[in-house]
Amino acid sequence: MQKQTYQFSHLEPLAFKIAYNNHPNATIIDVRKPSELSEGMMDGAMVINYRKSDFTQKIAALPRDRAYFVYCQNGKRSQKTCMLMENMGFEEVANLNGGWSAWEATFIANNNQSRPSVLRIGDVAPDFEAVATTGQLKLSDYQGEGWLLMVSHPADFTPVCTTELAALAREKAFFDDRNTKLLGLSIDSIHAHLAWMNNIREKLGVTINFPIIADHDMKVAQLYGMMHPNESTTSTVRAAFFIDPQRIVRLAMYYPVNVGRGIAEIKRALTALQTAQNNDCSLPADWNEGDKGIANAPQTVAEMQERLNRPKEEGDIDFYLVNQPIDEE
Repeated sequence: MQKQTYQFSHLEPLAFKIAYNNHPNATIIDVRKPSELSEGMMDGAMVINYRKSDFTQKIAALPRDRAYFVYCQNGKRSQKTCMLMENMGFEEVANLNGGWSAWEATFIANNNQSRPSVLRIGDVAPDFEAVATTGQLKLSDYQGEGWLLMVSHPADFTPVCTTELAALAREKAFFDDRNTKLLGLSIDSIHAHLAWMNNIREKLGVTINFPIIADHDMKVAQLYGMMHPNESTTSTVRAAFFIDPQRIVRLAMYYPVNVGRGIAEIKRALTALQTAQNNDCSLPADWNEGDKGIANAPQTVAEMQERLNRPKEEGDIDFYLVNQPIDEE
């Protein structure tokens, strides 16, 4: 194979050359499909066949102590490769497609050790702007001062996702009563979303009454850790994030692609989160609305002794397991 330097008309050659040449342990990955393998090589690049069955294994075997600049001719392969590498734990990954400015703007450029690949309970939900079926949407503006349930769907026009979307829409009044907004996400285009929503209305008689983000570049999915490469490298898992009015993630649920979410459990979990917060208590296994709560465990010897000295009420087990009435207001 003849070795030559590609002429990247969409790259800013000087900026790229300075950054690459001055970056310690930098490696260029040229991701190709089979029809491109006979073409000339980028000077100093590592060529990997995207279509081979061992593609993921080859990426996983790369040293973690290097910076990687990923390129492909159409952009999609480099984007998905960067996403895969970040989820595998690579700390410095840059997507070169679209030029230096585009790379700086992408979420890949913002990767750092302080940001987990999966959003955790207690984390602040990252704010973002995205195109949705209701127009341009900023998360903080849309959520307002209430709660938010954000759910991801692997793909439009798929059977499980369709049943979930319709089920959530049917429960809109429940979420409204609990001051909770719904927000969907799929990595398909806005046009696919609109067609899917119309199909659900025609075939199931259900109007999707909340916005769906068109996350075709996967920025939000990556930001929130919705991409789990061992499940799928091309679609999100079924994630659900319960975000409180302070924009703290209070609960995160993950379901695989082939298993639909339990809407009843989502409703129970939301009610439980709000009840525990409003009553400053804990809730036992299988708690449902109308059940008693559990008083928070004592934190000092004095608090423990106070519990031991007072008479037990019906349902109390010991000083650490004491019932607490729930204020339903």
